[in-house]
Amino acid sequence: MAGSTGITTMTLAADGGWWRQSAITQLVQSGALEMAQAPFTGHGRFVVLPGDIIAWFLNGRLTSDVILRVVMDNTLGLQFVQAGGGRRRITAHGPEAHGGGNLYAGIFPAGSRQVRRWRAGRPLRYAGFWIPPAHAVSMLFADPTTRPPALQRLVAGEQAAPFGLSAPMTPAVHGVMDALLGASFPSGALRDAYEVLKLQELVLEGSRLLAAAAQPRGAGVAVPSSLRHEMQIERAADILRRELAEPPGFRTLAQRVGISHNRLAKGFIDRFGCSPHAYGKMHRMQEARRLIRGGRHALVDVASLAGFDSQTAFSRAYRAVFGHPPTADRPPVDGRDDAP
Repeated sequence: MAGSTGITTMTLAADGGWWRQSAITQLVQSGALEMAQAPFTGHGRFVVLPGDIIAWFLNGRLTSDVILRVVMDNTLGLQFVQAGGGRRRITAHGPEAHGGGNLYAGIFPAGSRQVRRWRAGRPLRYAGFWIPPAHAVSMLFADPTTRPPALQRLVAGEQAAPFGLSAPMTPAVHGVMDALLGASFPSGALRDAYEVLKLQELVLEGSRLLAAAAQPRGAGVAVPSSLRHEMQIERAADILRRELAEPPGFRTLAQRVGISHNRLAKGFIDRFGCSPHAYGKMHRMQEARRLIRGGRHALVDVASLAGFDSQTAFSRAYRAVFGHPPTADRPPVDGRDDAP
């Protein structure tokens, strides 16, 4: 691993406000970019991965508006936007939303341009990659049948204009992003190594999505909206299943998966037959019953793990769901019922 530094807003470019990707790459490799230069609070850094892949990630909030203009090299670009709304424009394409819950891919011939804009104050959970085409075709798309046609044309020198597409991030990708951005251990060599591992996982997951979503139909290809919606609902359900102790509020959950709260509610009714709140509560109760039946946790600890402030409130909710108190599900100890 090399080049572990922060990210900058790229506002000091001398060429009409445009940076060249090659110049940014050199700065990353030399360690010249510092987090202190960015209007950003949180954690993030640049990393150079094997294969000369330039990677970066951010988890925090912008303190001012950012406009990033880059003249691209021959590159496969991947951007994972888990949270944070913005706009993107690439050469000869109209602007598009750059919002949460999506993977944005670009196949850029040298000289094409990309502009990204973000507003201050919005939470930003983001990871991006510049991947040399030679590495992409030899390592990520070694099987030609899975290779995006635009990437094949780029390697052959036949891609005249950039190719862009978006696809919803799968629960697996969200899981890797959560692991990358939610690492809780202190900074140091171990954390650096862990982040590199997760960044490499994102590259692999992104290449799988790109192989599935890319079709030789020109720019702007995206997966069907019905599939996008289905994956957003699946992502929301996955969050509720994993974050039992501190489940997000309804509107927060909708923002995290990039969907309106009305569509989120309807999606849960259509798919699960209940509201997001009821779905989360049922899974909290099911996990609590599993822990109680395991016999290794005190009831007060189970209540906390299930997101309840008091054992009394937990017992009341448990009885309402299962028809009996939590003590009734505790296993016997030495042939005796351990319930007080």
